[in-house]
Amino acid sequence: MPPGADKPDSFAAGAQFPPTLWSVVLRAGQSSSDHHEALATLCRAYWFPLYAFLRRQGKSPPDAEDLTQGFMLHLLEKDTLSRARREKGKFRSFLLASLQYFLCVGEKLYQALLEAAKDPCSVFSCSS
Repeated sequence: MPPGADKPDSFAAGAQFPPTLWSVVLRAGQSSSDHHEALATLCRAYWFPLYAFLRRQGKSPPDAEDLTQGFMLHLLEKDTLSRARREKGKFRSFLLASLQYFLCVGEKLYQALLEAAKDPCSVFSCSS
């Protein structure tokens, strides 16, 4: 968590999504020479607003941190940023929709793992 984020005024200020720099978003989604620098810029700019969104959704600080980190990793691994388009709407809307999808898929996976733990034969073919 960024320094000072535990203070209410600081939290409110950091929770705001920054204005979108579409040139940075587009560079982050492409294989350009400054691709990694653009990704780092976006991660720094959007980590805390995404974290604050998760906190407002009722997630505990450690859970919100883990989910934010996991989502950022998901964005990088799945090349999600390459699908962001200015003409489709606001970047923050794209990020929040992607985050909500990430959470939904994660919850379904978690529930499936819980079911498998309760009854391993439901997942694997067990002969009786």
